[in-house]
Amino acid sequence: MFYCLNQYIIYYLFLLFSGEGKRTMKNFIYILASVVLAIFSVGCSSKSGGYSWSSDSSTDYGFMGERLGLGDSLDDENVIMDENYYNETLKVRIDHKDYYGAIEDLDYLIQMNPTEPEYYAKRGNVNKILKYYDESLVDLSKAIEMRPMEDRYYAYRAITKSRVGDYQGAVRDLTEAINLNPDEARYYAIRASRKVLLKNYKFAISDYDKAIDLDSKNPNYWYNRGAVKMGLNYRGSALQDFIMAKRLGHPNADNAIAEASKR
Repeated sequence: MFYCLNQYIIYYLFLLFSGEGKRTMKNFIYILASVVLAIFSVGCSSKSGGYSWSSDSSTDYGFMGERLGLGDSLDDENVIMDENYYNETLKVRIDHKDYYGAIEDLDYLIQMNPTEPEYYAKRGNVNKILKYYDESLVDLSKAIEMRPMEDRYYAYRAITKSRVGDYQGAVRDLTEAINLNPDEARYYAIRASRKVLLKNYKFAISDYDKAIDLDSKNPNYWYNRGAVKMGLNYRGSALQDFIMAKRLGHPNADNAIAEASKR
């Protein structure tokens, strides 16, 4: 009980005093948190005959320490708290489109836990938003190296490759993502759009076919397949796709239907 109270005190002290843009107060917060922890620990010791940090306890800390490969010291608890804190502020920053602040948080998270590929993947995606494509590719490649069976990472890198005009590379990454997760409709749809850029129109239609098989309620897949068919002058078939896209609520379907209906 006293441990949990100590844990929450530290955490909420971070939330209260270490808000956005106040990392310069970090050392002060650590000192204040340590003092509060020491007071409660002494009180606990005097009433219960002492309290030891045991990995055998049923507390959340015991579980988290084991999961993260940490020992049972106070410093390790601070590491957990610190990592949780930056994860929370990261969410807030991204929600508010503070992407430079998000990069700072991810830099701290990677410094604290350099073996977590998700942090590299997130930083890669934020760098992509900021148009730092070289940095994005480095981070996403690192995430893939660390966790090669994660299909999302290949899809993320494919989008970055597309931004720099490497459509062939994007198709390769999306193919790898599909091999790892063949039931994800979005991968086929994104690969189809890259094949259009490579002028592989019939292969693009095949990918849209698969995307529609997996997710027939997505109006974009119907509309985009119709657009490719229009480019190949398959007007009748394109018209049917546009009609379905309209039924599903695509905002540009009416204009596409009018164009496909022309003789």
